[in-house]
Amino acid sequence: MNIKIESGESFDQALKRFSRMVQLSGLIDEVKDREFYKKPSLIKKERKKERAANIKRYKRYQKAQ
Repeated sequence: MNIKIESGESFDQALKRFSRMVQLSGLIDEVKDREFYKKPSLIKKERKKERAANIKRYKRYQKAQ
């Protein structure tokens, strides 16, 4: 990722803008996720757990309306 420092912008502001861009792109999360090898069965289990949580969240949201 590239970032150009605007005129009148301090280094700290540019660094904060860069950090926000990296966080929003999901780059840090992906690096942390790929830090160690995960067995395919573990990946499937995590996705299943995530889907169940999303369904639960969706149902709770529907109940509130």
